[in-house]
Amino acid sequence: MKKTLAIALIMGAALQVAVAGNISLFGSYWDAKDMDDPLLGGGLKFDVGINPNLAFQVRASYLEGDVDSEGGLTISLISIPLEVGLKYNFMPQEQLNAYVGGGLGYYMFATGWKGPGIDETESADNEIGFYAVGGVDFQVGERVSLFAEAKYTMVEVKKTDIPSEFGGGAVEIDDGSLDGIGVNVGITFTW
Repeated sequence: MKKTLAIALIMGAALQVAVAGNISLFGSYWDAKDMDDPLLGGGLKFDVGINPNLAFQVRASYLEGDVDSEGGLTISLISIPLEVGLKYNFMPQEQLNAYVGGGLGYYMFATGWKGPGIDETESADNEIGFYAVGGVDFQVGERVSLFAEAKYTMVEVKKTDIPSEFGGGAVEIDDGSLDGIGVNVGITFTW
């Protein structure tokens, strides 16, 4: 009985994705509070329609930005946000659709050091955070649309020391807030 129920749920979810879903590719800009420079990168997002106005959304991105530079050593922060949330479409059947959404994120961080003879990356503490988003979709074809969205992310990052072989303690990433506004621009393919 349990196997039958599990198979029915999986088939129902697969049918939902096949009937009302989309995938988006985007470039990303994130102006985080305690960073001197913005984080830049890109990502993917998947929408699964719950009804014409409401969708479950999964997002994954890769962003990187320089934290500091001293004595020929550049320190960067790498962020890989994995986010899930809900998206509300105001005009889903129109050529121009406005939407809002939000959700929970698991943010993986790493620090990178680059300089003469050095190109290293080390993982940092991962954190839980939140996001809110608002944007517009502009349909340019039967199954293709372009989108632009503003996104506010709320997440903290923990202090990370530079390993001693790279001049330990000369430069470090302190505890800080990566709260900030971002912009994503991309293309969506609907099936």
